[in-house]
Amino acid sequence: MHLLERIMHILRGIGLDLKDLSTLTFFGMTLIQIAPIRIDPWSWLLNKAGMFLNRSVLNEIRKTNEKVHSIEISQEELKYSFNQAEAITARRNIVEFGDSLFRDNYRSQDSFEQVLDDIDLYEKYCRKHPEFKNNQTVITSHVIKEVYEDCLKRKQFDGKKRERKE
Repeated sequence: MHLLERIMHILRGIGLDLKDLSTLTFFGMTLIQIAPIRIDPWSWLLNKAGMFLNRSVLNEIRKTNEKVHSIEISQEELKYSFNQAEAITARRNIVEFGDSLFRDNYRSQDSFEQVLDDIDLYEKYCRKHPEFKNNQTVITSHVIKEVYEDCLKRKQFDGKKRERKE
């Protein structure tokens, strides 16, 4: 005998039919939901029905969230690559500027300040990314800063050679 048949047999034995059982179930679930111990059969039932009815929409939302996460990862990778390329460009600018100073080709104060910005950017990037190949501009950066300070003290830029320290 199946469970439903057993239940029907018991109900007939006490003088109830399926309609009465439905009514009792409805009021029983309502009373349980109102009771101080919050058992929410209606909310649970409606939640399950909503999940069933909206399963395709929920599945699409899950797929969209996965795509958004993938895009966020790609964005972080691009940001990392961009910042690394910016640091490499700054390093190249530092080296080229240093080479021109070693050839006694002095630059304007604006050029010095631009390369000092590049030095700051490069040094910050190197501190933040210890795995990045570093220490290629330490001496050059020091020389640039030293020459800049000398030019500031003498108030003389734009191609004027300084006296070499021997």
